[in-house]
Amino acid sequence: MGRSLVKCLLWGLIVLVHLHGYRGCFEEERMGLLEIKEEFVRSTPNETIINHLPPPRRVYILGILPSWVDDHKSECCEWERVTCNSTTGHVTHLSLHNIWEFHTSSEEEDDYFLYSFNFQDMVWFPNVSLFESLKELRSLDLSFNAIGGWIEHKGFESLLRLNKLESLDLCANIFNQSIIQSLRLLTSLKSLNLSDNALEGSLPAKELSVFEDLEILDLRKNRLYGPKTIQGSENLLRLNKLESIDLNANDFDWSIIQSLRLLTSLKSLNLSDNSLEGSLPTKELSVFEDLKF
Repeated sequence: MGRSLVKCLLWGLIVLVHLHGYRGCFEEERMGLLEIKEEFVRSTPNETIINHLPPPRRVYILGILPSWVDDHKSECCEWERVTCNSTTGHVTHLSLHNIWEFHTSSEEEDDYFLYSFNFQDMVWFPNVSLFESLKELRSLDLSFNAIGGWIEHKGFESLLRLNKLESLDLCANIFNQSIIQSLRLLTSLKSLNLSDNALEGSLPAKELSVFEDLEILDLRKNRLYGPKTIQGSENLLRLNKLESIDLNANDFDWSIIQSLRLLTSLKSLNLSDNSLEGSLPTKELSVFEDLKF
């Protein structure tokens, strides 16, 4: 009877945890988040850079992550830009888009600023190991932060700990093509956004091929172009789950289709605003049975 009672109590506890969720911040993750905040605070652009904008575009920076405080009574799962699993309490989503929260006098000006400000004036290089404590992370958004790359040769092995990361948004930073090689350990990625960066050269087929689970790839607004035969294009065969690729606003011509033909799972392909001349290569495109072009 006593053993049955213990079993009932244990099952009851499990049910309660699932119904009400785990409430509590893991100390390792809390400290990791505070280190991330500290890195952003240290890298905040100074007033000289911000005041470069001509009038009347007065720009100001809001406080950086004000809810992230070093207080054990402060629940990190309730901090802004942080999402935790309601059952386990682990941090699963981190949205650090435009972390310095640049603002102007109106929403329209904000949009203009984000897309026109010269981020080269405030480029910085964080240590990728900042995120190693967030082992349950599924989604990370670091877009619009003027990141030029990671500190060289530091912390890359820590990416192995992010083996559950499925979505990474690095849009509107200043990464060059070497960023893809740096991310090679994130083999669980399903969505990768590298749009509006400084990628230049031919499509990095060999480097991209390590992301075998990739379903969505965004390379818009870079300086990519395509020779008639992309080196290592046969490696694209490994991306047999890729359904969407956005190459808008690069410098490809129709010869890019010859390399992309290996991506037979494609359902969405954006080649607008490229150097496409001549008639549509319908024969080459016919291999994409489900493609929306």
